[in-house]
Amino acid sequence: MFSSITVRQANDNLRITEHDSVSARFNTAVGQLDSRSLDVRLGGLFTLERIIEDSPRDHAIVLQLWCAYVRGHARKGGQPAAEDAETAMRLLGDHWEMADGRFPACELSGTHLNGMVLTEKDYREANFTGLDLQGVDLTAATLRVADFTNAELQHAVLMGADLYEATLRHADLRNADLSVASLQRANLAGADLRDAELEGTDLREALYSSSTKWPRGYRPPSSAQLIKD
Repeated sequence: MFSSITVRQANDNLRITEHDSVSARFNTAVGQLDSRSLDVRLGGLFTLERIIEDSPRDHAIVLQLWCAYVRGHARKGGQPAAEDAETAMRLLGDHWEMADGRFPACELSGTHLNGMVLTEKDYREANFTGLDLQGVDLTAATLRVADFTNAELQHAVLMGADLYEATLRHADLRNADLSVASLQRANLAGADLRDAELEGTDLREALYSSSTKWPRGYRPPSSAQLIKD
């Protein structure tokens, strides 16, 4: 009985110690995010990633911190992506799905992600409504059910991306590379796809409207459905 109680107390003490350690690291990392030094800020972002690995229960709060960081540090449109903001977006894409299978309600409105390299990342069900994504590289990214309504995706690279049931209503996709991407059941009503690359693109059961602009000479597959704007 004594041995059993001793082991239980030791385990309880260990959990308390681990919790205190995680809390201390978390507080340190959050403090680093306000540093004037880029290296220190990047260190804080990566420390938060290690906290997720050590403490899954903190997964959701870390994702929200990364989202907030992108909102505060993504530069204005027309400028190169800030290294720390791009790093935060890449970390989000590496840890997007939480242990319980949910995806975060990541608020990114008003941010400019133009030119970021986010290849092979997972942003399924993400809300990119109205965002500046010009020239973003989302090659082979998972974007199932993501919302790109009114997004600026000129010259974006979406080659091989999974856009199953994604919403691209009135999105500007001029000169975007959508080759071998899956747009099955995607909503393209009002989208501008002029000069977009659609070689090998899966558009089965996709939705489009009379105002959807296609590349010159392109005809959507017979399974695609014409809907009202």
